Amino acid sequence: GTGPFKYVSYTPNLEVRFSRWEEYWQRPANFQRVIYVIYNDVITAHNAYLGGTIDENAMHSSQHLTTYEIDTNFTVKQFTDDTGKASLVYQYICINNNKFNLTWRKAFAFAINYTYCYQVLRQGNAIRALSPISPGFGETYNSSIIPGVGGIPPNDGDIATARAIMVSMGFGGMGWNDSQWIAVAEGNTPFRSVGFYFMTGNQYREDLFVALSTWFSLIGVSLHQDEPCDPWWDPNCPFYTWPPDYDDLDLFPIGWGPDYLDPFDMLNPLVNPISLSNAAQINDTTLNTMMALVLGATDDNARNNLYKDIQYYIASHFFHIPIYHPKVTVTHRANIHGYPYNAMGSTRIYPQWRGLYPPF
Repeated sequence: GTGPFKYVSYTPNLEVRFSRWEEYWQRPANFQRVIYVIYNDVITAHNAYLGGTIDENAMHSSQHLTTYEIDTNFTVKQFTDDTGKASLVYQYICINNNKFNLTWRKAFAFAINYTYCYQVLRQGNAIRALSPISPGFGETYNSSIIPGVGGIPPNDGDIATARAIMVSMGFGGMGWNDSQWIAVAEGNTPFRSVGFYFMTGNQYREDLFVALSTWFSLIGVSLHQDEPCDPWWDPNCPFYTWPPDYDDLDLFPIGWGPDYLDPFDMLNPLVNPISLSNAAQINDTTLNTMMALVLGATDDNARNNLYKDIQYYIASHFFHIPIYHPKVTVTHRANIHGYPYNAMGSTRIYPQWRGLYPPF
């Protein structure tokens, strides 16, 4: 009863309709109706966009953006490139902290080429993540966490450091060449055999498995794909039930995004030992204390500094392996004005209008 639009109808696989609420407490919205059209593929959405059927294409693809950028009928807003604020979504490799201690987690993290992940696997449509908190959060983001500085892996990875960590655990030798490390990984007795769970059909995650297999072989570690399964019907799948059976997993790619604009909504589900979404099974006394402090902080500056400390602690203890935050790019027709671009990727219709002057 308090929003600017009223729900009208939902037609499965076709559309959702809303109408303007004339008694909205500010003033009525500019548009009399709003229709969310449902498309099953990017080509159909692209053609509808070109034909003027829709005003915004939320299913745009990289190759289509080039078309929109040179067409004066469209506006393309490269929000992340323009502002430095990436999406709040966090994509990472989850590590079973009960199976892999800090030394192992650190070796894995230094073996990864992050530039390849966000430039090649994600085709440049992402930035490197250094913690669960994206630069899109603004003042709570810790910009002092720098790749290659203070124990943080550099963007291109650092195989030499990863190997030194392996040697510190009694594996291999610093004088070994690539072939010797790979021979161990591909032999009958690798230094460690690690399962990587992912659902097939996700191109990024399939390609990530191939890349990780190569990088891990350079430190004598064999990576194998855990048995593929469909979480919707296969009772043997770790994600078939809730909570999932995290104990059976080694490493797996996963993502997380907030429901509201506060870092606590990112951190608490992922690091709280009683959270069902804490897939890494993190239970660190220092981190638990830091989270309790930030929850009780009432001063904004003090709270922001606590968040920054938490980010560095997470990054330097490798509870996860952060991979990327997506870039935010929005495209809409050029005669749509007042679009509120934001790092949450949320669409807010109320302030928008069509044409030169509101209301329309």
